[in-house]
Amino acid sequence: MTTTVRDLDRHPLPNAAISGWWLPLHLFRSLAKHFRDQRDYEHLRDLPDYLLKDIGISRQEIGEKDPYPFF
Repeated sequence: MTTTVRDLDRHPLPNAAISGWWLPLHLFRSLAKHFRDQRDYEHLRDLPDYLLKDIGISRQEIGEKDPYPFF
């Protein structure tokens, strides 16, 4: 089940209770995205050159877009 903006408007709790979850949820999503990106770059670095050429990127592009540390 997906939650839409309209569903949040009908939520029985006051807006302050809903907005109180925004920061922890945002931090969790940011951490999850960072670790997912880090994993994806590790997989790309492990691919052989012929597969990278097949998907249209070079090893140099992987190094240029390497994710920065989270902190």
